[in-house]
Amino acid sequence: MVERIEINRAPVLTLWGVVVAQRMGYEREAALTLGRCLAGLNAQAKGRRLAGAFGIEELPAVAFGLYERFRPQIPPGRAGWGAKGLLDLKRLAELAK
Repeated sequence: MVERIEINRAPVLTLWGVVVAQRMGYEREAALTLGRCLAGLNAQAKGRRLAGAFGIEELPAVAFGLYERFRPQIPPGRAGWGAKGLLDLKRLAELAK
């Protein structure tokens, strides 16, 4: 039996939102929509909080470079959007200071 899997946080948050919505009485399709919205709004809020660290004038010049400094590293031989990699949380914390 598999005890652990490597997975992004967004689908886990989506699933949690779906379960909560269903327990509150929402039908399956509505619960799925609410779960997806929860994950999307959470990502948007985090992005705004991180974008607020830079002024509007400097953000366009540095935004993607900042992402490249902390994005998950994809193992050799893997490519493409959605490929899983390891996110260095220590590095991310250092950059957040």
